This record gives sequence, C-alpha cells and structure tokens, in this order.
Amino acid sequence: MSNIQSNDSLRELNAKLLAEIDELIAEDKVKKMKLKQELKARIELEKNKADSSAENVRRDVKITEIKAGIVSDYVVNWLNIEVRRAGDASSDDTIISLVSTIKRV
Repeated sequence: MSNIQSNDSLRELNAKLLAEIDELIAEDKVKKMKLKQELKARIELEKNKADSSAENVRRDVKITEIKAGIVSDYVVNWLNIEVRRAGDASSDDTIISLVSTIKRV
C-alpha cells in the first residue's frame, strides 16, 4: 500500500511541477515579448534620431549656402556702390582703398 501511496504522491508532485513549469514558461514568454517590444522601440528611436541628425546637417549646410549667397550678393552690391562713388577717378589711391576695404570684409 505504501508503494501505491508513494506512486500517487509522486504523480501528484509531478503534475504540480509540470503546472509550475508551464506557468514559468508562460511568464518567460511574456517577459521576452516585452523585451522585444522595448528593443524595437529603442531601435526605432535611434533610427529616428540618426535620421533627424542627418536632416539637421542637411539643413545646416543649406542655411550656410544661403547665408554665403546673401553675403556674396551684399559684397558685390557694396563694391558696385563703392565703385560708383569713386566715379571716374581711377587713381591708384582709390583702387588701393577699395582693395584694403575688401580685405577687411
């Protein structure tokens, strides 16, 4: 009889352990799923961050090009005005004065 009780108690223990194992496996799957979702979210954020950084660099380059164009237009216009002010006086002093002014700009 003791043998039958022992077998029954072992079967009962085995069933409890299998149920606990199933529960742990289910919990593990949930944890893995959450971690995968977090990892995907992080990867997406990093990708968006890299895309944003690249876009910012492109914008900075474009802004610099626009500023350079504005400055060069300004300098050309300013030089035209200075040349007109100098009039027909094409003396060496006028040319030297213009060149000195350009170097300061």
